[in-house]
This record gives sequence, structure tokens and C-alpha cells, in this order.
Amino acid sequence: MPSDIEMIDEFQVGITELRDSLGFTVQEVARSGTPVAIRRFRKTEVILVPLTEWRRLKQLEIDLGEPDPFDFDDDESDDN
Repeated sequence: MPSDIEMIDEFQVGITELRDSLGFTVQEVARSGTPVAIRRFRKTEVILVPLTEWRRLKQLEIDLGEPDPFDFDDDESDDN
């Protein structure tokens, strides 16, 4: 995601604070549906989203015909 895009309705937390409250944070994301931006060295690097939202985004990728960046098996079929 480009760094100039600002997400609305997200909480931000540093990775050190997250380590101390991971269980609570995961529970709150699942309950509220609100993403949490995780910062490392003052830079947002990861967004924690509810599983339902992740599944919705994966389905959207499939519907749009976008390749799955995590489908490593597809790379192996190109070699045969």
C-alpha cells in the first residue's frame, strides 16, 4: 500500500505496545471489526484486520482475476 494513502477508522499501535497487549488487541479487532495499524520504527508496516475482512478481500482478488501473491505452487507449474 502506498505510504501516502491514509486509512480512516483504524487504530495505530507500536510493535512494543502490541507485544504487551496482543491478546486484547486481537480480541478487539475481531469484536469491533476495526483494523489496527502496527508501527515498527515509526513506520506503519502491517495492518491487523478481522478474518472476515481478509476473506472478503481474497474473494475480491479472485473475482477480479488478480494473482495470489501467496500461491507459491503456481510458480512451480511454470517450470514444467
